[in-house]
Amino acid sequence: MHPHRCPACFGSRLPLSALAIGVLFCITATAWAGEVSSTFFAIEVESDLGSESWSIASDDVAYDPLTQTWHWEGTGIVLGEVATLEQAFLTVVGDPQIALGFAIAAGEADTTVTITSTILSFDPLVNPDGAASAGVTLTEAGNNPPATLVGLAGDLGSVYAAYYNVAPGTVFAEFVSGLTTTTTTSESGNTGGWVLIPDTVSNMQVQYSFTLSAGDLASSTGNYLIVPEPAGLAMLALGAVVLLRRR
Repeated sequence: MHPHRCPACFGSRLPLSALAIGVLFCITATAWAGEVSSTFFAIEVESDLGSESWSIASDDVAYDPLTQTWHWEGTGIVLGEVATLEQAFLTVVGDPQIALGFAIAAGEADTTVTITSTILSFDPLVNPDGAASAGVTLTEAGNNPPATLVGLAGDLGSVYAAYYNVAPGTVFAEFVSGLTTTTTTSESGNTGGWVLIPDTVSNMQVQYSFTLSAGDLASSTGNYLIVPEPAGLAMLALGAVVLLRRR
């Protein structure tokens, strides 16, 4: 079966402000036949103190075949003196959907961070609809305010970017160009509802990339979802009716 738009979440192209950031979108049918690439979650950090990387293989994360969901979460991942990944999670659903969140502390030098999700591949979708949202928080915790966060992802230089047809990948959405604060500040962005992707889409990926000021904290949660365009769903439903009549 193909995914249906839950009346509470998808029925009338609701704006993503109505959807909770950090929580999976509603799923009401069997997932698409999705596959993930060999690396599930990867982080790279670099500063004047050096460079470090960490990743986890898709074979090493929890997988539920009934919902076709992969899930991983981790805490306290020390990346040398460069940074500490205080917590992170990545949930991938074959429907397809990617939800990724993290909290990271920079070391004693300005730090460039790149966090990349697995590539989720699925049966090609022609002119599907997509939706994405992300919220980012920056906290001054060092000894040299203000705290700064400068986006490096996407086409425009953003903290968060959602891609399709990787590689090289086309940017579907990107949010939050940067933040500055002497205390704590947050900013969020979303696509404002469902957006038509005028292309045939067969995979998707999420990336965070930014420079974080020394000693400071950044966190975020983002969601990215692709579904068949409404006409495609109507054709699927019609096909099911024809099959039932033939029986």
